[in-house]
Amino acid sequence: MKRDLAPPADGSLLVPAGVISAVRAADTTGKRFEVRVGDAVATVSAGLIAEFHLAAGRTIAPADAEALSRAVGRLRVFDRAVGLLALRARSARDLRTALRRRGATASDSQSVIEELVGLGLLDDQAYARAVAHGRATATGMSRRRVTQVLARKGVDPRVADEAAREAFEGVDETEAALQVAAKRLRSLEKLDDVVRRRRLHAFLARRGFSSEVVRRVLARLLRGSQEG
Repeated sequence: MKRDLAPPADGSLLVPAGVISAVRAADTTGKRFEVRVGDAVATVSAGLIAEFHLAAGRTIAPADAEALSRAVGRLRVFDRAVGLLALRARSARDLRTALRRRGATASDSQSVIEELVGLGLLDDQAYARAVAHGRATATGMSRRRVTQVLARKGVDPRVADEAAREAFEGVDETEAALQVAAKRLRSLEKLDDVVRRRRLHAFLARRGFSSEVVRRVLARLLRGSQEG
């Protein structure tokens, strides 16, 4: 994976000291701008322009160059985080991991995550509810399995359990397991009884259904299959 958020390996600054030769819009949103200093071009926000008084012809002193470079690096992490969230919803830990893999520092990653939480763009509770509902209705997973999926994505166990509880409220897990197992059984019709039972048992177990639910489902389905 490209580590494009990592600080320069040679220790150079993202924005060197020197005279700003140009400040121009980087896109059509009016939210990002390009600042050119010598051969270096950095993307900044309107806030950074105001904070550092950036304008063509202004000289950036060494101390300001260091501070501005840190701010530009953090802004890059923020923009990448927003882009990742635009692709799909993520938990805070999942997003932090993705940023770190791309070279973002631990401090920048944590700072950006805290800002996104404050802006309401990153919400583990909302994420957990959405994932739990989607898995409950579309994948044939059990409540226990959905809780495990959320936990692996870094959602707090209590938040994961509550989201799964809400998603499965009113759901009869035996009936849910029966429906998904009946669909699976059709692809196992050519197998002998022992192999069919073993594979169906493993199929339901992978979806997190309890041994008791699996036992009841196998008894109903395979008895019906044999009688048919």
